[in-house]
Amino acid sequence: MSDRNRTHSFLRTTQPVTTPASEVAPVVAGPCIEMRPDSYMFDFELLDGERLALPYTSCRRVRINPSKCVIATFVDEEVVIEGRNLRPVYDALIGRLACTLRAVRELSRPTDGSVVIRKISVLELQ
Repeated sequence: MSDRNRTHSFLRTTQPVTTPASEVAPVVAGPCIEMRPDSYMFDFELLDGERLALPYTSCRRVRINPSKCVIATFVDEEVVIEGRNLRPVYDALIGRLACTLRAVRELSRPTDGSVVIRKISVLELQ
């Protein structure tokens, strides 16, 4: 067998090297939002440090009032996210990309149009 045929045969049987989705680092979009395409749950971090994780499959509806809040309705909870420049939060929620949404205390008003989540409230539905 010539070298040319061996190379061609090798290329046909070699599988591409891929990185498992679980090893993909999250994309941090400012201090308030991290996105990862392989996430199975939303992770909400409240101002007091409490955290709540809810599965994507329990999300029933997401609404936005761009100047005020994003409301995500789940089977048993409703999560209200208040802040500024919230369109990327809405897009991440409906695109199932948000892995962590974090409320932060705002010391100054950023002028760069970045996402600022001032408050995350969780309401139990009955």
